Amino acid sequence: MLAGLALDKGIIASMVVEGSFNHDLFVQFLQEDLLLMMNPYPAPCSVIIIDNACIHHSQEVLDLVEEFGKSYTLFQCMYAIVDAAY
Repeated sequence: MLAGLALDKGIIASMVVEGSFNHDLFVQFLQEDLLLMMNPYPAPCSVIIIDNACIHHSQEVLDLVEEFGKSYTLFQCMYAIVDAAY
């Protein structure tokens, strides 16, 4: 499942697939779901924050987000290994 979350509205877009997401499915989600629910920057609901998964990095994604007038932000998530003893 891939979801778009707005601070004031909750989930504004979602996509469920069997198996893993790839670049093409991510672009499809942006084009057909998420970007249609967003506003041009700097209006509310205009910034995309994502992690650093490789499917998020392409000129196609950057161009698509820019074409829709949105601000694109990469968010580097620092994943931690949790000790099972906790």
